[in-house]
Amino acid sequence: MTNANLVGAILTGAVLEQAHMKGANLDQATLTGVDFTHANLDDAGLDRAVLTNANLTDAHLDSANLTGATLTGATLDHADIDDADVTGVNLTGAVLNDLHATGANLTGATLTSATLANDKLNEANLTGATFTSATLTDDNLAAAVLTGATLTSATFTDCDLKRAVLTDAVLTDAALGTTYLDGANLTGAQLNDATLTDVDLSHANLTNANLSGATLADVRWRDTTCPDGTNSDRDGDSCASDL
Repeated sequence: MTNANLVGAILTGAVLEQAHMKGANLDQATLTGVDFTHANLDDAGLDRAVLTNANLTDAHLDSANLTGATLTGATLDHADIDDADVTGVNLTGAVLNDLHATGANLTGATLTSATLANDKLNEANLTGATFTSATLTDDNLAAAVLTGATLTSATFTDCDLKRAVLTDAVLTDAALGTTYLDGANLTGAQLNDATLTDVDLSHANLTNANLSGATLADVRWRDTTCPDGTNSDRDGDSCASDL
């Protein structure tokens, strides 16, 4: 099925385990509940495809086009979407464990209430993405771009956000436990009422960030630019009094 033309096809509930569909065109296809376990979908076209509750465990989607696709409730454990275009994809309630998405474009993606663990999202573009009430554990988001992202009530545990860009991101009521934000850009971010426990903010930029009502327990400050523009090293090694 390599390079197959399946535009608009209806394959609801199909079993395509280990299918070789590299370069296949599945744009606007209905793939609800399809089993794509171990399938090769590298370079495939899945523009606006419906993959609700699909099983993409161990699937390969390198450089695939999933623009506007619906993956509500889908499972992408161990899936590979490196360099894929996932712009505007809907991953509400999806399960993503050990996902490989280095350099993927997830601009405007919706991951509301999604579960993410041990994922590689480093250098991914998540501009304007929505992670409301999502749970992220041991995820690598180093150097990821989350400009304007909505992370309201999201829970981060042991995540790597070193050098991440979170300019104007909304993290209201978010819980960040043992999260690494070393060198992250949080300019203008909304962190009001967020819980930052054992968070590393070394070299981070918090210029104009809103931390009103935030809980700051065991935060590591080092050469941190505080919300008022001062430097933590020159202000008692903390930004706690400059919020």
